[in-house]
Amino acid sequence: MEKKITFAQQQEAWGKKTYALYPHCNDFYDWFCSDKSLESRASKLKGHAKKLVAKLGLNPDKVYVFFKNNCPASGPLYDSLSICDMVGGNVICWATPKSGHTGKAELYIFGKEGEKSYEEDTLSQILDQL
Repeated sequence: MEKKITFAQQQEAWGKKTYALYPHCNDFYDWFCSDKSLESRASKLKGHAKKLVAKLGLNPDKVYVFFKNNCPASGPLYDSLSICDMVGGNVICWATPKSGHTGKAELYIFGKEGEKSYEEDTLSQILDQL
């Protein structure tokens, strides 16, 4: 069974230059890039995760985040993050700063009202719309 780590605990670990959810791989759940590049990739995603949790008004004690390095069938490798609820592990939102499919930043929010999707040149542009 996987241990339960909240986003608040993840942030605390990040402040100590460690990782709480997947310490051996910089909170990446899956990756296709070199192990050596995970730290620099994670450092970029951590900032995006913090902004998204704040902008969406999520309680950091009730969610967690994991990172993924994606390998599309055509296009370059790209990184994404998923913010999930602690109770059921359901994905609340998924984001990438630059999709390997489109070359654009993308955000998908999953809620009771359905799915909302955004695509812009940067995640900052998307956050400005929220």
